[in-house]
Amino acid sequence: MRNIVEKWWEKKNLLIFGILFGIITHGMILFNNFPNGDGLAFDYYTWENTITSGRWFLGIVCLISGPFTIPVINGVISIIFVTISSILVIEIFEIDNKVNRVLIVGLMLSFPAYASTLLYMFTADGYAIGIFLSVLAVWILKQEATILKFVQAALCIALSLGIYQAYISVTMALCLLYIMQNILLNKDNIIKITIRYLMSGILGGIIYFVILKIALKIRGVSLTSYQGIDDVGQKVGTSELILRMKCIYAQTIVTIIQKIFIQKIFLILFIIISFMIFVNLIKNYKMKVIKLILCSFFMPICLMPIYLNSTNVYYYLLMKYGFVFIFIYMVVLLDKIFISNIYVKMSMIGIGITITEMKAQDCACMHLKNHIIISLLLILMP
Repeated sequence: MRNIVEKWWEKKNLLIFGILFGIITHGMILFNNFPNGDGLAFDYYTWENTITSGRWFLGIVCLISGPFTIPVINGVISIIFVTISSILVIEIFEIDNKVNRVLIVGLMLSFPAYASTLLYMFTADGYAIGIFLSVLAVWILKQEATILKFVQAALCIALSLGIYQAYISVTMALCLLYIMQNILLNKDNIIKITIRYLMSGILGGIIYFVILKIALKIRGVSLTSYQGIDDVGQKVGTSELILRMKCIYAQTIVTIIQKIFIQKIFLILFIIISFMIFVNLIKNYKMKVIKLILCSFFMPICLMPIYLNSTNVYYYLLMKYGFVFIFIYMVVLLDKIFISNIYVKMSMIGIGITITEMKAQDCACMHLKNHIIISLLLILMP
């Protein structure tokens, strides 16, 4: 226990930075009350509001800050858990460079999907805990391969699903990227690790559904048809499965171009830094690039797995938090791959910092837009 405390005490500077960066970035919404439509409807939040949507743990975990919408409390708790999650990500990928560590913390706190999450302030703390549990599951699986760790990870996945089903994409994307890192670094037992991750995910899903069935039976209610939630478990034909796969890849492209890069200058910077990393991979890791490309084809499935359940789903921006790991993995590659030219490396770091700063500006714009909408609604109300 003492070693764990000492280990986390070493990360205190990152934790402090993350909290301050998060408060500055999202200060507009933390120190005001700009609810969206759901926020107006659920100013007082209880467990009964969540059970029919399959989120049996959300109403419970949100009690950490009480059932009311209090932006400063909800928001700061949320920022703390996302910051801790970013520190876990740093440990998963074993990032040593201080600049890269700061970039990862900044990206996870300034990503547009997280800004969108804070628009649902009444559940912002609960959703952040969902993100934390999703990352914690992978962090636990990275430890020694014991049955206890395996079950602990499965429980984290089940609880995360019970908070918000879309956060399974966080776990899936993180697992895939960790496997890709092992390929890059010539680690052994990659197949064994992959199977372990898959089995833990399956067990977590089973635990989630068992608890869900029990909760529904106790409350005497059934799942809502919202977002195709009641379609879970239904058989799917080959043609329908192909349609859903097409939808996944198409929506991934649309999300990257239209949702993630709100200002197109980000897209240009993203393409530049991606090209520079890819050139260095080909130059120094020729035999591994093909394997990495093959793994990358599975990334859209990891980012939007709910489409496998139903195409009758609208992926709101807050459901796309897993996309942040595309950017984080670029930082991971920057930390791990060999780049001979120091000027190239410094340029890539500069571009990464610029993207993080601009993402923070996107968050401010998003909060301002919501503020304007709420103000107009109040003006138009009789």
